[in-house]
Amino acid sequence: MRDFLLKIKRTKIWYFFLLFFFQPLFNFIWKNIINFKGRLIYLKFKRINKFDKNSDYLGKNKDKKIIRDSKIFKNLTDKINQNLDDEFLKKMREKIGLRTYDKGHYLNDKPGFTIDLYPYLDEHLKKEIIHSALNTEIIDEVSTYLGVMPVFGKINLGLNIPVKGSSERGSMLWHKDDFGFKTVDFFIPIREVNKYNGPLHFHKKNNPLGAFHKFENIIKNPKRGERNKIKIEEFKRKVSDEMTESFLGMPGDALMMDSFSCYHRGGYCESSERIMLRICYHTPDSIDMLNKKNSNGVFRYCNLLKENDQNLSFEKKYILFYRPNIIYKLKIPEFLLFVYRLLHFKE
Repeated sequence: MRDFLLKIKRTKIWYFFLLFFFQPLFNFIWKNIINFKGRLIYLKFKRINKFDKNSDYLGKNKDKKIIRDSKIFKNLTDKINQNLDDEFLKKMREKIGLRTYDKGHYLNDKPGFTIDLYPYLDEHLKKEIIHSALNTEIIDEVSTYLGVMPVFGKINLGLNIPVKGSSERGSMLWHKDDFGFKTVDFFIPIREVNKYNGPLHFHKKNNPLGAFHKFENIIKNPKRGERNKIKIEEFKRKVSDEMTESFLGMPGDALMMDSFSCYHRGGYCESSERIMLRICYHTPDSIDMLNKKNSNGVFRYCNLLKENDQNLSFEKKYILFYRPNIIYKLKIPEFLLFVYRLLHFKE
């Protein structure tokens, strides 16, 4: 039975069944039932806020977009850079060198290459970052793609350093983030990202099946950190170099991408280090939200942001604090992930 199902999932009939019947039906249910409250807030938000859209606006079947010279992101990166002095970065590099990994992890007994700087930032700077991420124009972009109001998934300020004698591994291999149906990630260079310091690579072709599509030939018997990854040579058998692109940019630029839909890899520093801010907007049904609950009405990514703050709008409180317990008690994220894995088209 399992072999029969695998054969079916590789056929064009299955591809068109998903594309024209199942995915549109699931998308309707996902927006209007699973994310009912987020849909209502989104519709109210769109009635109040009107923005002109560029021709490359992230829309239907478009799961990535490069933004250039944004005033919002330029102001934000300037503030972050003011706090990343040489002494601070030196301490962070030392922490990378001291970090160890458990048995079963692909970096066990190997040098690390990255650290999240965000937890070590001043709380006031964290608040500035989050307020920028709550900018109405950005939320309009995100919610239009999702079709519902998002919630905050993750904020990461990654410092990646070159490691002599190393090669692409872990998140530097091709993959999609296997956490849910739709998401929006912003990758924002804090300092210049060039071909030597870990540009993020992505599949240029838009993926109309999103979470219901996967390439085969993933790493067999993977160690922790390698699950669902595809080695670079294997990926080339499916996708030519001409169909991939590297995100190179300056402070003020950004790559906006649905990491549940778009294959990507990045972070391999050849000769210099990279600093990149990543802001993820999920929906409550994402499996990645299970371990990201707030406590005592305080936002988990900044102690200065509290649910009873009268200065926060209803929409912003939803994005920061909404966690529907019924979804988690009924194990809906786990069930939905099972559906994506069971029904996806294999290529």
